[in-house]
This record gives sequence, structure tokens and C-alpha cells, in this order.
Amino acid sequence: MLGALGVFHSLDVYRLFLDAEQRERGLKRAADAHCQPFIRRITERPGELQAELTDGQGGALMKGAWVDLPKLLAESRAGLVADGSLIEASFDPAELQVTPEGVAWRQVRARGVVYCDGYKSSQRGPFAYLPWQPAKGEALDLTSDAPQSPFVLNREGWALPLGQGRWRAGTNWEWVGLDETPTTPQRDKLVARFRGYFQRPVSVEVTGHLAGVRPCTADNRPFLGTHPEEPRFHVFNGLGPRGTVWAPTLAEEMADYLATGKPLRPDCDLRRFA
Repeated sequence: MLGALGVFHSLDVYRLFLDAEQRERGLKRAADAHCQPFIRRITERPGELQAELTDGQGGALMKGAWVDLPKLLAESRAGLVADGSLIEASFDPAELQVTPEGVAWRQVRARGVVYCDGYKSSQRGPFAYLPWQPAKGEALDLTSDAPQSPFVLNREGWALPLGQGRWRAGTNWEWVGLDETPTTPQRDKLVARFRGYFQRPVSVEVTGHLAGVRPCTADNRPFLGTHPEEPRFHVFNGLGPRGTVWAPTLAEEMADYLATGKPLRPDCDLRRFA
């Protein structure tokens, strides 16, 4: 599906080491048989991959990819609307009614409900009891005269080259003030971090600024399964910052669980908190 939509893009990631200690950890991982399939090389000297970068401690070039989430969501939404499968409305858990046959919400009747409402589940509804640890993050779309990179730059954040001087850069982590409002201090911080990847001064024009809240969890594992006291309430959430990595496989596993009762993987199953 992702290939057909043109939203999946293979692109290596160059992690610029911060210091000698981080470089040492990188060398150890490169020697680990479990990590070797994902690491292309460890650079030995500054500028080995691209002369304009501030990689004084070298770095690790790793296999990677990125997903164009705005396009994926837009295409998915259009498909659901065309099928009559999407109701565009705000959902309040208090409006959900439990019936002898299952659940009811407005004109919808179903055997159960699956909560996939991101960090909002940490603030309301039947799954607020779980050990959530939501974290706000912000990202920028920008244009710059910085030298175009053939890979994603990664150091305390990331910078994704989009071609023709366009970049997307992020992100930060905040555990207070959880809202979806972009802030000037974080914009300035992200711009400074982006400039710090390059040896020469570069121009930066911010063309877009967004903020969101990651549905992170205390043990860094997703929340999947059924409410311990209400068998008609299920959850598929807590994927945190790794939604594009976790979602395809876990969604299939969740569907199998709901349809056939196939057990969920223990490290994601809600029953780990029983």
C-alpha cells in the first residue's frame, strides 16, 4: 500500500556523534551481530561523507526510510470518506453507551469499541488508568541554502532533506504543557540545532511549524488489548514516537486478536499490568 501511494521513501540516516563516548557506543553497536545488518559504516574522520558537516567525532551511517505521513493520512481519509466509513466529529467517551448487544454512539451500533485516540486516552475515558507518559514535540518545515544532504541528519534531533532547498526538522521532548500549540522558544531551538549541523552559516526560513503530543508509555511499549472490567472496550494506542514502525504489524495483530482471539504479544498486551 505505501509503495502504491508513493509515501514510503528509502533514505539512509547519518547519526553525527556528539562526543567520544557516543562514538565508542557506536563502535560497539557496529560490532554487535544484531546491529550489523542496519549499520552501513562508521566514519573515521570528519567530512568523510560530506565535507560541510560538523561531524568532528565521526558518525554512523545507517539504513533508514521515512514515510510522508501528511500524504498518507490525506489519502487514507479520502478512501474512508469515499467508502462512507468515516464520521468527522469529536468523540466524547461520555457519549458512548453500553448496550446488551455491544456499544452505541450516536447512530453507530457495534459489538465493541477500539480506543485509538492518542494521548487523549491518558486524560479521559476507560484507559486513563494506564501508566501513560505523553510527550509534546514540535517540528519545522523550512527552506535553506544549506548544502543538500543525501541522507537524514541525526544529532539530538533530525533534519530530513526534501530537495530544492526544502527541509523538515525536529524535534523536542516536553512532558509539561501538553497541548498542540507551536511555541517560539522551540522554533528557535530547532532552527539553531539545524544550523549546527553545518560548518558554515546557513540561511533558514521557517515555512511551517507544527506541534503534537506523542502517546508515550511508562515502559515504552504500546497498549493493546481489552479493558479488564469491560470486555466491549478495547485499546490500540501508546505507540509513542514509533507509530510508523509499530503500526502496520501491530494493527494486523490487533485485528487477529479481535477476530479470532489470537493472543497478543505479551510486551504489548494490557494484561502485563494485571
